[in-house]
Amino acid sequence: MLPIAREALGLFKTPTPEGVRVPTEDGAEYALYSFAPDLHVINGFVQALVGLYDLGRIGGDADAQALYVEGERVARRTLPTFDTGAWSLYSRGSIEHESDLAYHQLLRSFLRSMCTRTQDPVYCDTELRFAQYELEAPVVSLVTTRLRGGTAGKVRVRLSKISRVGLRFSRDGRAVATRPAIVVGHGTPSLSWSVPRTPGEYDVKLTAVDLAGNVGTAEGTIEVLKPKRKRKRAT
Repeated sequence: MLPIAREALGLFKTPTPEGVRVPTEDGAEYALYSFAPDLHVINGFVQALVGLYDLGRIGGDADAQALYVEGERVARRTLPTFDTGAWSLYSRGSIEHESDLAYHQLLRSFLRSMCTRTQDPVYCDTELRFAQYELEAPVVSLVTTRLRGGTAGKVRVRLSKISRVGLRFSRDGRAVATRPAIVVGHGTPSLSWSVPRTPGEYDVKLTAVDLAGNVGTAEGTIEVLKPKRKRKRAT
């Protein structure tokens, strides 16, 4: 296996798209997709470093060790940018996307491997933090406070991490509508609502269920304004 692994090192020395090398100011990143060097996928990068470390240390390969050192400098700098504060990002760059549960846990496994090998807090602490995120409920709140009646409205929410979010609308204690839950990413995503024509205050209950099954809820109020009057056509 070692001769085959050593042959593969050429890919790490060769820039994309022929290889996987993406030069940076302080070393090299190793792309998961050679045809997309601007798509930075952290789990693939860390997995590559684990392999290079093992080939360099266990296999005694100086080239692998040098490639590991180059890549590790970049990884320790960029790894924190894949931490949203509540979940992990799968990718950054040309496409920014949060990890699904499987990729979040896969990244944790690669970070544990790096922690075992290096005992470096940048990998050990990040893995522990990502593990904690799987136990924490999503934080959700209502951003939109006013909509025009009789319109296809957009209800904006603030969400700490990727979750399945649903809305329940009521007025004077009586349910008037529900918005089926859909998966949305962290930040301030919008959910559609066919705003009723009857003006007044509508109570909104928000329910967010993250990918690990943790539930967060919140309540808010939206003021529905009178529908705009249609202008009469001149005759």
